[in-house]
This record gives sequence, structure tokens and C-alpha cells, in this order.
Amino acid sequence: MSALAEKPTVFISTCDQCGSSDVIHALSADPWTLMRCEHCDFVFTSPRLSDDALARIYADEYYEQADDYAAQQIEAPSADHLRLAARARRMLSRRPGSLTSVDVGCGGGRLVEAFAENGFRASGVEPSEGTVRSAQRAGRAVTNTDVADLPDACFDCVTAIHVLEHVTAPSAFMADLFRITRPGGLCIIEVPNFGSRAARAQGAAWSALHPGTHLSHFTPGTLAACMQKAGYSVRSLHRLGGAGVFAGVADVSSGRKTVAGVAAADRGHQTRHSILKKAWAARSTIMAIPFVRAFARWVNWEVLGHGEYVRAFAVRPAQRV
Repeated sequence: MSALAEKPTVFISTCDQCGSSDVIHALSADPWTLMRCEHCDFVFTSPRLSDDALARIYADEYYEQADDYAAQQIEAPSADHLRLAARARRMLSRRPGSLTSVDVGCGGGRLVEAFAENGFRASGVEPSEGTVRSAQRAGRAVTNTDVADLPDACFDCVTAIHVLEHVTAPSAFMADLFRITRPGGLCIIEVPNFGSRAARAQGAAWSALHPGTHLSHFTPGTLAACMQKAGYSVRSLHRLGGAGVFAGVADVSSGRKTVAGVAAADRGHQTRHSILKKAWAARSTIMAIPFVRAFARWVNWEVLGHGEYVRAFAVRPAQRV
């Protein structure tokens, strides 16, 4: 009997992106199956959990049971949050008047605070009522509002970070983001990169896969196509995140035993283990040099294709094309 036999599921037979029913098996990730559209390469989980089952997963009780979830959500913005907000500010620097932003699926509003610190009239919307209460106690403008209820063309910058892969109808969701973006405004989306080297090499074992709740699995190309379908003009795509070429030395430096068996307990790999630890120490010293860290990440993630996430920057044209 299938592990999904007793769970409420929905079989998806057509591609959300192009409407084609010509879909083929892409990957088995027991008990889940990923399907690929033969026309546009979009990959999605099918069957997937029903809307009600997904709603229960994302209920406040789920978040409240997660260790330190609330505390993590109200931490100060990370350096990456602040860099992202600063970049958005630069990209919109020629727009007159004060700038507005909304982070859709904002959690506790860390990115909302980062945008506020960069001069935006920043807000966020989040489905979890408990998380919204935590964000409001932290002084962040976060509400329990559905994106479909937001007014038309009211934000200069719309962000959705690790949200699009969770929604049941990404085309409709992206159309809503386009609707609420002002003409000439910016949209920033980030999702796991199903086209990364790690995803291709590790298959069902890839740590960012999560096929039960990640319903869509984007590559840079299919993410761009999804945004363009909504009406956006994609300005840039960036791969980021993941150890990539540093994975081996990172595992050794932390004492984790790898599949290759390079743990110190394995006598046959003592020499290699020692070399890798020295390499990691040297890496840490070199990466502390200004600009070296950014350059090394660019080579690792972009040039070598190891970036396990993809971030897209797109603009709503002044007139829809």
C-alpha cells in the first residue's frame, strides 16, 4: 500500500505554466513523485496533498511546535536581508516620492524591517496568525492578509522569498503579485534551484527538495518563464547558497561523517582528513579578505553552478507588453 494511500491528495495532470497535459516522470522521492512538463520543463509534485491538508500543515500549531520558530522570526534582519533591501532601493532610486514595499509570506517580518531601515514604507503579509502577533510585538507592520485582498498597483517593491514553491497555483499567485506591483515597480522572488548541481547529483536526497510541501520545483529558466507569463520583465537571475565546492572541507571541519567516509575515525582517511581541515582553516583566513568572499561565492554559485537557490529581479513595465 502506498504511503500516501490514507492521506488526502490531489492528482495534478496538467502543467500550471503552459496548460499541457504532456507530463512525464521526473523523480521519485518516496512517497512523492515529481512530474515534468515536456513542453516547458516545469516540474511539480503530483499527487500532492489537498488544500485542507496543506492548510493544517501551515496552521499556527505547526509553527508553535517548531523549535525556536517564534524567536528566530523576530531576530534582527540578517546581512543578506539588508543587502537585498539596499539593492532594491538602488534599483528604484529614480522613482519619485517615498517608496512602498510588501513582503508576501513574510514570517516574522525580518525582511520587512530591513526594507524599513532602507527608507521604504515597508509592510508584510503572513498567513500564520501567531507569527503575525509576534511580528507586531516586535514593532513590524505585518498583517494576516491574503495577497488576493491587497489593492491594485500599490507597491513599488514586492518580495516573496521561499513562498512560490509552496503555493498550489504559482501562475495565479504570480498574477496577484503583478497586480499589486506599481508600473515600473520591482518584484523579487527566491526559490530553491532545482537546476543546481546538488539537485541533479543528489536527486531525492537533495536537502532543499521537500516534495511534500514544495509543490513546484523551479530552475532559473522556469522561474523566469513564470514571472514573464505574469507580465514582468526579468532583469536578472542570481544563483546563491550552498557549500558547493567547499562541501567536503565543510563537513570535515564540523566533524560530520560524509558518504565518502572521511571522518577521523576512519584510519584509511586520516591524512586526507588532516589536509582538508588545513584547507578549511586556510579558506577561512582567505575569505576574510575584503571582496574575496563575494568573488569566491560568485565563482562557486554562478560560474560553477553550485548555487542551490535562485533569486530573480523583475520589473513591471510601465505599460503591459
